[in-house]
Amino acid sequence: MHLLNTLIQADKARRWTGRNTTIGTGIAVQNTNTFDETKFSLAIFNQPLGSNTQHQPPARLVVPDYIKLITTAIGIGNPKLAITLDYVDEANGFPTPRGLSGNVGVVLANADSDSLGTTGIANVQFKSGTTGAAGSAVRAFIANDYLKNGALVAGDEICITFNEPAIGLTGQASRILVPVGLTTIGQGGIMLVHIYNMTGAPSFELEMGWWELS
Repeated sequence: MHLLNTLIQADKARRWTGRNTTIGTGIAVQNTNTFDETKFSLAIFNQPLGSNTQHQPPARLVVPDYIKLITTAIGIGNPKLAITLDYVDEANGFPTPRGLSGNVGVVLANADSDSLGTTGIANVQFKSGTTGAAGSAVRAFIANDYLKNGALVAGDEICITFNEPAIGLTGQASRILVPVGLTTIGQGGIMLVHIYNMTGAPSFELEMGWWELS
């Protein structure tokens, strides 16, 4: 059972969901053989407000909840996963994070039925993507794992959870759990999911959720 405060936050339209554009149709992601910080499969970023004076509390935060990738094409290789965080340098006046803007390959919605049409602050891109170079100040790896010690199988579900150590099993071919610690994406921040160690691109359907808090 969720804490009352969590339920209240959800009822205040602060929980968001995303999925790939067409249910039942996967999207091909990156197939880099080695890790490359500029290549990503999923990006979620907290839109910059545009000035240093606006980058002050109580600026809203994006807090990832979970990411689910449902395998539709297995690609070639034994996939590895890295998740990185970066932010826009204040000295540059909060330009677009790493050259990314807008939503690509996704449909976003609020998880409160009273607020389905509300516009949030997070942008999400799910694709075989390329960004600008990582920032020169602070950046961090928050995950680095084998997704599977072997080739993917169609129907494999990759479940990346943020501070959720357990998850129920259902009837799909396999559910791969990747637990990651609590993560916060501040104003102008960006989180990138990198899938690598492959020479042929896999394809996935996407389901994900996050919180937008102030």
